[in-house]
Amino acid sequence: MTATLRFARAAAQLDVVGVLLLAIALACGGWAAPRVMLACWLAAWWCALGLVMGTCMTLWIHALTGGRWGASLRPAAALLVRRRMVLLPLFIPVVLGLRVLYPWAAADGHAFDALDVPDFARVWYSLPAVACRGIVYAIAWYWLAGGALQPTISRTQAARGLIVHGLLGSLASVDLLMTLVPGWRSTGFPLLALVSQALGGACALVAWTAFRRPGLLSVEVAPRVPLARDLGNLLWMLVMVWGYLGFMQFLVIWAENLPQEINWFVPRLQTGWHAVGMVLVATQLALPLGALLFRRIKDQPLRLAAVAMVALAAHALDTVWVIVPSVDAHTLSTWWLAPLCMAGMGLVMFSPMLAAEDRHVRA
Repeated sequence: MTATLRFARAAAQLDVVGVLLLAIALACGGWAAPRVMLACWLAAWWCALGLVMGTCMTLWIHALTGGRWGASLRPAAALLVRRRMVLLPLFIPVVLGLRVLYPWAAADGHAFDALDVPDFARVWYSLPAVACRGIVYAIAWYWLAGGALQPTISRTQAARGLIVHGLLGSLASVDLLMTLVPGWRSTGFPLLALVSQALGGACALVAWTAFRRPGLLSVEVAPRVPLARDLGNLLWMLVMVWGYLGFMQFLVIWAENLPQEINWFVPRLQTGWHAVGMVLVATQLALPLGALLFRRIKDQPLRLAAVAMVALAAHALDTVWVIVPSVDAHTLSTWWLAPLCMAGMGLVMFSPMLAAEDRHVRA
């Protein structure tokens, strides 16, 4: 009982610290740079949502492919996915600041006047339509995440989960992220957002499991083949797919060089954000892709955990890079608001993972 109370107290303390950090970001950022604050808040929230749904995607992939590696990730998945009910209240500041953050929601209603936008888009991005889709997203994500935590997942359930989230996640990425830049379109962007979620969720699961339960991943699934190698191969595959999709999106837009398409990359490549892009190429692509080629790294749980943690931190930075420059690529407020929102959101969402001991972990 004492250990249980200690765990609950530690988780509650982390929650309090997280709420305090978010309150500071909301108050100070709302006064100094309201739109940038909302963009940083959206980035932190989208990152948290991505880790939850990315965890579910990892469980669904395991249900379709099989193997012993999935069972090793279930304790961490349970701790993470059970916090999904916190996501909805954390999105309230974005809802309240919708007219400030999104051009299509501006009070004057003229965001599309200077663009070649069909009448369907004007109806699709009316506030009632967006509100209805938001309710559908919330209900579907909560239901899908609950189903992913079942002790056993059939292949039918896994396929259904991937298809439904693939559709809804694609629509949500367009509604919440792509429309920050009026008129910009990319057919590859939704798929890239989904793969980024899968990569982030897998990194979180592998990092926690390899760091907290290294002995479990040292078990051999075949002669001289530890379980950790399967998880390393999983991360390598997701990193490679993320890098391929990101490069192809850039290559197609760069080759076409159309003003309406390059306006997403201009604030990221012609401002200080280009340095962030280089850091992402190094930490979310080159480093894990190269490191996980070596068995002596992916076969050792603590080394694997280090690679996963670096990739997870890069995933959080990537979320900021995808969202914030679309709103303002020049303000210095981003450099303190983004870490503040990420840290606060992370503590509130994942306090059970940070405070958990082995005896409190249940699959």
